[in-house]
Amino acid sequence: MEGKSLTILVISALLILTLLAGCAPSQTGEAEEQEGQEEQEEQSDMLMSEEEFARITNCLDEQVPEIWDEWAYYVEDKTGGEAYLYERMAGEYSSEDVYRDYEKTEYLGKYYGIYVGEMWEDHSVNWAYFYVSENCDEVLWYDHLARVDNEYPVLYLDEWRNSEFYPKLGR
Repeated sequence: MEGKSLTILVISALLILTLLAGCAPSQTGEAEEQEGQEEQEEQSDMLMSEEEFARITNCLDEQVPEIWDEWAYYVEDKTGGEAYLYERMAGEYSSEDVYRDYEKTEYLGKYYGIYVGEMWEDHSVNWAYFYVSENCDEVLWYDHLARVDNEYPVLYLDEWRNSEFYPKLGR
């Protein structure tokens, strides 16, 4: 019986020491704090400023006015005001290389990806995916569903507006 008590006492002492060690100031605390600050700085570098996002979405809104002239009203009307239209960065907050074709032979440049869709209380539904050029002078439509029967996954706006992919909104 004494052996059991001694084992329990040793285990209890080890647990207490372990807990106390966790509460004691860490010798590497400064290094961990510095790493945390560096991570925060890297994350903030990945995020886009409001001004930059506004510049990109303004370009999109100017070149695709139907987003706010038609689509927003359609969503509000069809959902009884329970959903609204939104624009959101797709993926990273940095531009990416965009190719016109699936084989990646026709390079178009660097673009930001933007989703346009309807936002509900508990979910969202994406309507369209656009690319906005880095210098905000061109907008392209992107087939985010990757339908292989489509010759090009990226369409110029006039091609998109004349395609089966353009939303007809009950017309």
